[in-house]
Amino acid sequence: MFVEYRKRTGPRSKFAMGVELSRKGIDDITVEQVLSDESDRQLATLALKFKQHAWRHLDLDKRKQKAMRFLNSRGFSYDHMVAALEHVTDNEWIEDPFNGE
Repeated sequence: MFVEYRKRTGPRSKFAMGVELSRKGIDDITVEQVLSDESDRQLATLALKFKQHAWRHLDLDKRKQKAMRFLNSRGFSYDHMVAALEHVTDNEWIEDPFNGE
């Protein structure tokens, strides 16, 4: 339930969500089980979709810079940041973050 809530309101990396759950007193085995079905690449892409509307007025280079900083602050690795950025860039900064992906 927490993971679904986090995905809807402010996606973070699996590591960051694991830390949040641990701080709430959830044991490590349960955290691993809950997060096992999640993909950092998909979470990073989802996080960008939530934020991209704020950057649509910026040029592409500035958007990429902001996206990288934003994803870094959410706990994503460089590889996942680049993959998510490529996905969003390939789809020309999709306007609707709630399109069901």
